[in-house]
Amino acid sequence: MESKLDRQKVTLVVVTVLLILALGYILINEYNAMKAAEENQKLEEQNSVFQQGFSNGTTYGYQLAVIQLLQQASTCQSVPVTANNVTLNLVAVECLQEVE
Repeated sequence: MESKLDRQKVTLVVVTVLLILALGYILINEYNAMKAAEENQKLEEQNSVFQQGFSNGTTYGYQLAVIQLLQQASTCQSVPVTANNVTLNLVAVECLQEVE
């Protein structure tokens, strides 16, 4: 009878230890998944900030280029503009009308 009781105790202890190990494993996996999700969220936020900054910088560059082009054209001198290996000389129409 004692032998049966000892086996039950040993079985209960083994099952308890296995249960504790399984719970520990599950908790560690959940913790790691949570940390990975937080890291992904931070990376997405940083990427969003970078994309916004890049977009704002590009827009600012275009605006600055157009302003400089208009300022140069307002001096009534031809302004060479090159795009895709094609160069055009731009002159403000107001300047042409003054010549006539």
